[in-house]
Amino acid sequence: MDQNKTGVWFPLSEPQKSRWFRYQRDSMGRGQHNNGFTARLFGLIDGDTLVLALQQLIEKHPMLRARFRFHHGEPQQLVESSVEAKVVSFEARSFTEDELMQKIMEDLFLPFDLNCPPLIRIHLYHRSDSEGVMLFVFDHIVIDGWSYWKLLDELGQFLEANASGAPRTCNPELSGSSYQDFVEWQKDWLTGPKAERQLCYWLKYLGDELPVLQVPSLINTTAQGKLVVQYERFALSLPALLTRRVRELAGQQGCSIFVPMLLAYKILLARYASATEVVVGCPMPARTKKLWEDTVGDFVNMIAIRSRFEQEVSVAGALRRLRDDVLLGMSNQDYPFNVLVNKRGLPRNADVHPIYQTMFIFQNARGSGWRGLWSILDTDQLLEWGGLNIAPFPIYQTDINLDMQLVLEAVELEDHVRCDFKFDSRLFDQATMADAAQHFIRLLEEMVENPAGQVAELSMLSQNEL
Repeated sequence: MDQNKTGVWFPLSEPQKSRWFRYQRDSMGRGQHNNGFTARLFGLIDGDTLVLALQQLIEKHPMLRARFRFHHGEPQQLVESSVEAKVVSFEARSFTEDELMQKIMEDLFLPFDLNCPPLIRIHLYHRSDSEGVMLFVFDHIVIDGWSYWKLLDELGQFLEANASGAPRTCNPELSGSSYQDFVEWQKDWLTGPKAERQLCYWLKYLGDELPVLQVPSLINTTAQGKLVVQYERFALSLPALLTRRVRELAGQQGCSIFVPMLLAYKILLARYASATEVVVGCPMPARTKKLWEDTVGDFVNMIAIRSRFEQEVSVAGALRRLRDDVLLGMSNQDYPFNVLVNKRGLPRNADVHPIYQTMFIFQNARGSGWRGLWSILDTDQLLEWGGLNIAPFPIYQTDINLDMQLVLEAVELEDHVRCDFKFDSRLFDQATMADAAQHFIRLLEEMVENPAGQVAELSMLSQNEL
């Protein structure tokens, strides 16, 4: 297929269909699924240069020009040949930090019109002639986390080149494939033997009856009076020494730091729920073919990791078992999760996810230059980007399934890991999440201290709680 083909309606991919279903289920809250990047900007901020850079980005990547419709019972998308970049400037010189944060959060959650591209925009808040805050926001139906890092890098490159007076040449997406190609490939793949093998794997692995996660010991009764879904977060960083030791433990068991952190989270949930089995959803990039490596679009797919905790299993044994489950799950990540749910004949209840009720999201900031912006240990760090100096301006992100009670999102940085416990404030509050976060750290400390010890004997309590 011509990767720059425009003006033709084509189906949604399975990841997009899943997101579309969520949008239809909660049309009033669709803006809550927006994702965004914010940073303080220091230097001479030229709004026209920013508009030009965003326009170049949109011209380069077809999916940034996509529009959507519902036609004859099916959602469809079309790539326009050209659309106009949207940069909204706002004078915020008189705003307090709290007022600015409130304004940015309101703008972050403004829903896009899916029939009016681009589904990406920039808000620029002027604090002075040489200082501002930028919000780069997009609808997830056209961009996933993998695309996110790529677009930030390229936007900075366009900005710097334009500011120097030598505009960067805007070549169309040159990955050798377009998102339209991916949609067609996925449709064909689902009718073949590889898809059948992956479906058989998941049906056998997950089994017939799945446990439903319930954590009554964490629920705060005063928070239960809230009627409106509102997600909050509690953020902390694993200390550098603990991070190093967890990485060493992972290396000893032939896995990445993802596995011991997932195990600690599962143990934490099992303790709170008094459960012997826990199922956790984990998003995967699902770019298993090199062909899609540089293609901007929504590829992300979920896998579910089911763990049974036996009394006698050691930490090392549990890590190896979980490592094997994760590797098998990753090798079968091409099978669309929403199709799996349909194949199992599971009801799509608006209140309870049919397979898992919690998620573990693990990210590694692609390109070491971005890592400092996610650190909560050094919020004054300055980085160079687009000919400007930028510093962190943290905002709260809610791009999670609205039927999740609790989500742990971890971002691996240079010498530590940032952890955000994102939770439904109708059920939990900041105090209970602070306790949960400390229990999580304590479990990791116990795991690295005695890998040969039994999981059942790990303590998650501090000396003050004993």
